[in-house]
Amino acid sequence: MDNHVYVLIQQTQAGDVDRQRQSALELGSRDISAHRSEVIQALCHLLGSEHIHVREAAEEALIKIGGRDVVAALLPYLKNSSTTALNYAVEILSKIGNVGIDLIVTLLNSKDHDVRKFGCDILGNLRYADSVYDLIELLNDPHINVAIAAGEALGKLGNAEAVPPLIRTLRHPDTWMKCIAAEALGKIGEHQAVEALITIPLDEEPIVLYSVIKAMGNLHDQRVVPYIISILRSNPMFASSAVQTIENLATQQGDNVYVELKTAGVTTSFIRLLSSENIDVLRSAIHLVGKLHLKEAVPPLKNLLRHDSPEIVADVIAALVQIEEPGVVTSIFQQVLAQTTDTQLKDRLQQALNGLMIDEKKCLKL
Repeated sequence: MDNHVYVLIQQTQAGDVDRQRQSALELGSRDISAHRSEVIQALCHLLGSEHIHVREAAEEALIKIGGRDVVAALLPYLKNSSTTALNYAVEILSKIGNVGIDLIVTLLNSKDHDVRKFGCDILGNLRYADSVYDLIELLNDPHINVAIAAGEALGKLGNAEAVPPLIRTLRHPDTWMKCIAAEALGKIGEHQAVEALITIPLDEEPIVLYSVIKAMGNLHDQRVVPYIISILRSNPMFASSAVQTIENLATQQGDNVYVELKTAGVTTSFIRLLSSENIDVLRSAIHLVGKLHLKEAVPPLKNLLRHDSPEIVADVIAALVQIEEPGVVTSIFQQVLAQTTDTQLKDRLQQALNGLMIDEKKCLKL
């Protein structure tokens, strides 16, 4: 064995953490073709280290080395008593597993339900298309964690052939299985899933309905809007998930989605979201109240002009311009200008006012 490689392997077993890390990184960068087995085993051993920098160095090195033999060496770690080592093994296999894909597929036939679950996770992360039928079969696995992992993997694969069995899974007795089925159908995005989703009872468990609403945002089908409206009428708490779904739908279907929503009488739920601490929800709510021209939203929007986020402030300015007449908007902006000492906000408001003046002059010329 090359003396230097031998020293590096020995140093991975030393008590000095920095030396272990540096040795692992160097082993990943060297030509180890004559010593692969010993190096791979030494690096795999480091995945259970109590020091994150050592584990990360070993992970980086194993990914660089790659190869079927690395895949084979990591498989036993899926039964490791160390959760840390196990998680790193799954992560590495999810990146390099294609070179030993036949070994990964055999995990699905393991008698150990945990190993079957990890097999589903890895194949889903690898987007291995040929595993679709095996994963469909595992939707009926007697161990629920395996079935859930199979559903998640099918969503990642995006294969339309999984849609019918996933639709059947929407009637599964387990709540999380129904959630996973809905999420997977949303990721796959086939229109044949729409009918199944919009017939899910409104008294279904809230977590399932949340998953259904989220999935509908990816289906790009306006038939889901009446169903979302029905959910909001029965329980306004779903507004936070519905607002982002509606925005996704409008991006694909056009502003007619907003027209249907405005006539439904559920807009109060979205105005409440203007106090949300979730930035994504807040931005979607601002866009929505602007599109719906909701004058009731003006007071909370005025408060949001002082928000810390420049993106939020820009969204609010755009929404106010959509909702109010130019003269009213000008008055609002001038009032805030007189009250704030924030130079960035002053600049944004002044730019908005300049834009309103330009638009007004164009209208006068016409």
